[in-house]
Amino acid sequence: MARSVGWWWSVALPCVLAACGSGGTGSDVPFTPDVLQDGAAGDTGPDTPKAPTKVDEAFRVVFPYVKYVPPTATQVLWMNPIQRESDPQTTFEASLPTQSPPLSCQLGCIADRSGNWLAVVVSGPTSDTGGSTVRLFRLFDGPVLGSSGIPDVVDVRTFAFGADAFVFTRMQYGCYESDTQKRGCAKFFRIDLSVANPAGEESLFTFPTEELLNTLIPPSGAFRMGQDDRTVIVLGPTITSQSAWWWRGPTGLPIQAVGPICAGTAPDGGCLSAGLGYSDTDPVALSPDGNHLVLALVERDRSLILTHVDLRDGTGSRKTASLLTMPEATTSFTTNACYNRLIPGNEWRPTFVAPPLRFSADGTEVIFVAGTNCKPNSARPWTNVLAIPLDRIDAEGVIARDDLRWVTDFPPGDTLAACVSILPDSMDLSPTGDYVVFAGSPQLDSSFQAIADGQLQLGNDDEVWVTRRDGTTAPVQLTARQSWKATSTTAIAVPPAAP
Repeated sequence: MARSVGWWWSVALPCVLAACGSGGTGSDVPFTPDVLQDGAAGDTGPDTPKAPTKVDEAFRVVFPYVKYVPPTATQVLWMNPIQRESDPQTTFEASLPTQSPPLSCQLGCIADRSGNWLAVVVSGPTSDTGGSTVRLFRLFDGPVLGSSGIPDVVDVRTFAFGADAFVFTRMQYGCYESDTQKRGCAKFFRIDLSVANPAGEESLFTFPTEELLNTLIPPSGAFRMGQDDRTVIVLGPTITSQSAWWWRGPTGLPIQAVGPICAGTAPDGGCLSAGLGYSDTDPVALSPDGNHLVLALVERDRSLILTHVDLRDGTGSRKTASLLTMPEATTSFTTNACYNRLIPGNEWRPTFVAPPLRFSADGTEVIFVAGTNCKPNSARPWTNVLAIPLDRIDAEGVIARDDLRWVTDFPPGDTLAACVSILPDSMDLSPTGDYVVFAGSPQLDSSFQAIADGQLQLGNDDEVWVTRRDGTTAPVQLTARQSWKATSTTAIAVPPAAP
């Protein structure tokens, strides 16, 4: 997972998360009161409520908590998901090291998967074209932060941790001598964290390449780290198509994995511009073994698809399955998708897939958040965490409801408290992949009692949730603080003990 910082960064895709306290290690903490996933007719799930999720895996959830009344404070919380916030033993807050000027995670922080490192955005960009300054800390259980000895990383647009590496981008204009118009490109760098005393920055590659510079939309600097923790995934949108590229070094240029995937269809069968547009932040994921790439897109302005590319094939060919396909003569997906959900049997179908996509640990299935803002959810999207086997995508065609595993099965409804809106880019998997954590609208108020429809906290707050990836248990809301919003979650290994 990469976090982006800069002028285009928004609270919906935050880079804010860091370390605080944790409490307890047992798995027998009572989970009461609970709001279970109640079944309902039609597309809302089974009739028998599931037992609440109880976590028995040792990991930590690191997440930002933004106070919106008044909007002046940001806490960075760290919790053991075996417990929930209502347990008096659970503690969250911890301070960053005392420095001048004071540090905070208000601008953004991320922890690496191993629990060894924390990156803190210490200052934002000074211009629309600039980047932020990021400081790296060593992270220990407790949590305890120590100096990394690494100089501040400046002018950063997007950053992520890989295996023993800190990868980031900077924007540059006029990257090639042949570019007389000084177009924008992203320069990729890494810092090697595997050595006792990390040295300086290492230049990796530039994107777009010189050959693509006149074709691709100028990049924002966004990228995704593959789940192999060593492959960098970059998307290359044009005004008519999308493509995906991968790089795993140690030298050389990115390799095209797939493309072009057309936004619309021209009369000659080629790609045509469509109103929806593609972006270098569209959902994409690479499997833990580095062999399988999956994207979620709207193709030819009429189908919401999941598409799979086997990188071992080397041809760029792909298999595609559709979550929602409109009739052949219908285009303008943005305008007409909701109407096509009115067709009997289509009521469950999503009209969007939100980032990120994640693979299971064995690489056999893809987990993602999908939803719709069609009525009755025009004001507050209806979302769920879904999983689909990779071989079902390979079978192609239109996906049936039963082809998916409904990890969550929240019912729809614009003001219904049982309907949960999961924030984009807030879903993550535990280190084993057995648990899913995410930030979404609450079902419980600050007293851990059920929220009534119409209660302000229902529409204003977002809280941290956990559930099993296999869908056998009901999601549990771990936090509940009025006037505060969780904006993302990251599940990391329990850090090593402090020396």
